[in-house]
Amino acid sequence: MGMAVRFITHLIACPVGRKDGRRIWQLMEPLVVDIDGTVITVPVGFQTDYASVPRLPVTYALFGDAAHEAATIHDYGYRKGAVPDVPKAEVDLWFKKIMDCLGEPPWAWRRWLMYKAVCLFANGCWKKNEVMVRLA
Repeated sequence: MGMAVRFITHLIACPVGRKDGRRIWQLMEPLVVDIDGTVITVPVGFQTDYASVPRLPVTYALFGDAAHEAATIHDYGYRKGAVPDVPKAEVDLWFKKIMDCLGEPPWAWRRWLMYKAVCLFANGCWKKNEVMVRLA
């Protein structure tokens, strides 16, 4: 059976500050998405830096400032208290499925590399913060 991603609401966020050189965004409305029958609701007030791409010139040019919806769902799934509470591998797959669904960033190889990056290098962020932690 194929992947099914359906957005029930849209991402509505505003910048609220900076942390470690990254802009922090806060949801103004809940972000609700259904991924293969699993409904994820990111609450109002949730803060994210979207995709944490290293600020190296070529790396950021290729992978930065993209996939905001996918990054928000991914950040939420990585937090303590996220519902549903699923394994890291599943949250990482949500990230890829949303990027593929939206075609963002363009070119499938970029999405695949971003997915592999979170699989391999995001372990230190897993369940590090509570869902409603203030980043800024």
